[in-house]
Amino acid sequence: MSAFTSFHEPGFWLVMALLTGIAILAARPFLPQGWRMPLMAGYWTLFPYLAYISGGVSLRLMGVIYQDWLTVFRLGVGLVLALIAILGIAQVAVMRDSRTRPSHATREAATPERWATALAAVGLSGAEELYWCFLRGVIYELMLSLNRPAELPFYWSIWAAALLASPVAVTVQSTGIQRVVKVIILIMTSILFFYSRSFWLCWLLHAFAWVVLVTVPRQTPAYASQEKTRAKQL
Repeated sequence: MSAFTSFHEPGFWLVMALLTGIAILAARPFLPQGWRMPLMAGYWTLFPYLAYISGGVSLRLMGVIYQDWLTVFRLGVGLVLALIAILGIAQVAVMRDSRTRPSHATREAATPERWATALAAVGLSGAEELYWCFLRGVIYELMLSLNRPAELPFYWSIWAAALLASPVAVTVQSTGIQRVVKVIILIMTSILFFYSRSFWLCWLLHAFAWVVLVTVPRQTPAYASQEKTRAKQL
């Protein structure tokens, strides 16, 4: 039980993060719309930071420092490029579903807003990915600290983290397609982290996938007209 009662232990921060996540999800419907994403970004970054400074988890296990860059570039980058190619094909399919294309004038007018939205998506993807890597690292460290490591503890810690991260990852999304994309990203980055153990590569893949599959399609006129129609129906 000492692994869960001391704030120097990984189990304490795992339990606190999960309980806080439940509380945030319960309170989220009652919060103003503009507060929701900043609150989630704070939640995703605060717990990894607090766990690190208290000694509950190491940055190495979260994939932030002490990278084996030779392995990362030999295996991780190749895997990222393969996954990005798959995402590119998926993005083409998504864009083909849009019956109308923005005119040149529309694209020019929307460029500053599009860049701001994309940069915000990249930042939020990094915060969420840091939280996912925190869960992977803290569960792995917890398995080792209990002195009863399961077979392949690193492997099981990654998928246990994915299971614990999925409720928050799915609930904070506003549409069904966003929930599906987020689950796909969670699975893809879990696989990537298993091979590369790099937060930075996972962030790259996470941000690219979210911007390509969600942020860019949402800025098409067809999507905007669908949103207006949905708002009128409500």
